[in-house]
Amino acid sequence: MNNLLAQRVWTISAIVLSTLALVLAVLGIIGVWVGNPILSDMVVGITVSAEKSVQGMDRGVQRINSGVDNLRGEIDSAQQAVTQISQNVADDGLVRQLLPEAKEARLDNAIDRIKQTTEAVRDTLSAAHDLYQSVNRIPFVSLPAPDPDTVNKVQTGVAEIQQDVQDLKDGIAAVRAKQANAIARINTVTERADTRLANVQNQLNQLSAKLNGLADGAKQLRGTLLWWITFGTIVLSLFFIWVIVSQVLVIRAMWQKWHTLTAQNPPAQNAAPPAQNA
Repeated sequence: MNNLLAQRVWTISAIVLSTLALVLAVLGIIGVWVGNPILSDMVVGITVSAEKSVQGMDRGVQRINSGVDNLRGEIDSAQQAVTQISQNVADDGLVRQLLPEAKEARLDNAIDRIKQTTEAVRDTLSAAHDLYQSVNRIPFVSLPAPDPDTVNKVQTGVAEIQQDVQDLKDGIAAVRAKQANAIARINTVTERADTRLANVQNQLNQLSAKLNGLADGAKQLRGTLLWWITFGTIVLSLFFIWVIVSQVLVIRAMWQKWHTLTAQNPPAQNAAPPAQNA
């Protein structure tokens, strides 16, 4: 009897545990497919933000590049004007025509636009760097982050160019005042400024190439993560389905065993012998 009771307890326990496992597996499938779009949206949101941040930086870099081109044009036109003036320094009309006072204002505006855009790009780079660090916190993800050193080099170059612009303005004023060696001073400044501007443009082109690479990396990472999320969802779903099927079979087998055990009655005890007459 004790053995029969133990089998019944074990059968009931197996049915309860299998039912619990079945319910958890069903909830697991529901959770996996509910969590799939949520996780996918999170991955898309983070990687798209990272991609757009570096694309925005690249647009800023292109604006800096355009500003550098504009400044190089202003400096080149000043150098050409000085070359013409050097042939007839005494012609005040020619000096006023080729080097008007508005020239200094255009030089100031050009360098100011470059400075403002460079500072904006630097602020954007700081935010993008933090965002890429956040992306790298995702397990098994290692995405190169934007390098602040490149923008720092550009900013240093812009500061040097700003000094060259100031020297150029002083030289133009010296030409108008007909100071000695003013033209030679301008030629020296324009040559130095053009070299520095060319170096800045080279750094900007390198930075733009890196930013494009980072944007492509974020796009590829998005596709890879979405593939793994989908793959993981399918694998987990198949696992939970296997659990469900196996537990259904266990419950079915235990239920049949329960019916078999309940059909069995414990053996009847032998009746007591009749009392003998004295």
